[in-house]
Amino acid sequence: MTKKRTYIELCIGLTICLIIYVLFRPNNILINQVLHNSVLQNFQITNLINKYIPNWFIYSFPGALWLHEFLRLFNVFIPQKSLKERLLISFFPLSFPIGLELMQAIHLTDGTFDWTDLTFYILAWLIFAVRIWFSKTELEVTKSSVIKLALISLIFISAVILTDVF
Repeated sequence: MTKKRTYIELCIGLTICLIIYVLFRPNNILINQVLHNSVLQNFQITNLINKYIPNWFIYSFPGALWLHEFLRLFNVFIPQKSLKERLLISFFPLSFPIGLELMQAIHLTDGTFDWTDLTFYILAWLIFAVRIWFSKTELEVTKSSVIKLALISLIFISAVILTDVF
């Protein structure tokens, strides 16, 4: 897989997550507060479409897609490792959303514990694991690719912050 294709796929995944958050999630998440107070003041699609879209698509799928893309990005930073090492290292990013769900279960943080979220996170990791298992090519890590990947990582981090409820 080429670098360009990898970057494009990562950006497509992030864009899909952003579209779901902006169009279907409640107005009290930060990204929607910012957009609705500036660009989309009179744009309200949430109530019209939400009744036709399953909750898992709105609330669980974006987090799983975000995790999958982050795992792919994380994998680019460690391409020289063996398959076994890459799979073991991939548990590190997986531990964050699962840890967050468990903290929600015991009320250490805001939010609602959801088995569907946990299932989607595990499915995202499994899809990632299958993809790297069958992957034949590795990306070469260069200074420019690290800069691009750092920028994409910044977008990932920003997305998490912007999708929090304030």
